Amino acid sequence: VLYNGFLSGVSLDGSKYFYQNPLRTYGNFERHTWFGPNCCPPNVARLIASLGKYIYATSGKNIYVNLFVGSTLATAFNDIPVQITQETGYPWEGNVKITVAPEEKTDFTLLVRIPGWTGSEPIPGDLYSFLDNDRSAVTLTLNGKVLNAPVSKGYFTVKRKWNKGDVIGVEMPMKVRKVIANEKVADDAGMVALERGPIVYCAEGIDNNGKIMNLYIPDSARFTGQYEPQLLGGVVKLTGNVEAVTRGEDGISTVTGGTTMTAVPYFAWANRGEGEMSVWMARDQAHVVIPPAPSIASASTVTSSCGTGSLADNYPG
Repeated sequence: VLYNGFLSGVSLDGSKYFYQNPLRTYGNFERHTWFGPNCCPPNVARLIASLGKYIYATSGKNIYVNLFVGSTLATAFNDIPVQITQETGYPWEGNVKITVAPEEKTDFTLLVRIPGWTGSEPIPGDLYSFLDNDRSAVTLTLNGKVLNAPVSKGYFTVKRKWNKGDVIGVEMPMKVRKVIANEKVADDAGMVALERGPIVYCAEGIDNNGKIMNLYIPDSARFTGQYEPQLLGGVVKLTGNVEAVTRGEDGISTVTGGTTMTAVPYFAWANRGEGEMSVWMARDQAHVVIPPAPSIASASTVTSSCGTGSLADNYPG
């Protein structure tokens, strides 16, 4: 929710908002500064301001690390001050360093959440599944040594007497994985989405010669991630070899050829102008969308009494 659903609703400069989060558009869709019902932009500001309350939790002699965010927690057990500090490049990197610093040696339990995406399903339930079974276990270390900590309800559980300067390390796999939807989701049939860590990706026309609906990602395609500090505020972009379907010289036949596709985090789309975008990409030629052969329909312009069908026409508030 934080990295994909919520974050995609606001522009990178924080001044424009989506009222809905489309997963595919042929263009003419952008964020706006104002909406008639003004409940959503304030909710964005409120969540950002309260994010610190979601990172940690305490209960009895337990400290829960729920989110991997560079941060510091100050708490106490039996009047002994305890400080927890996180250092991480998450979500671009899978390494997290958690430094435990009690004022004096004391015992309590540190519980570190294991993100669901590191397992065998993108989210609980059967709505989505990974196309592959390529999963790697999350590794936990204590002061540099691998720790076989028990797992309880999705958390590593480390109960011990802590010394100032103890370090818990978390290593999570950051592979690019393909996601497919339940076969009952008709709109996603024959389609695939890309995910790296907790981040859902999309393809935008601006990175792919203006068109992405004519591309398909074979099941054999492999994608690699590269951090680009100057792109969209600093993100990991994905690149992979895919197939492109175009019209032949006669305007009727189709031609298929290999090309390179670039994908960016879905939360950052629509920050570089309007254009095609899709989270769900075709897996084969049968599911691509290419312009129809020339006809009277392709040369026509559609208008109506409501205007051109833009967001402003249909949602004047």
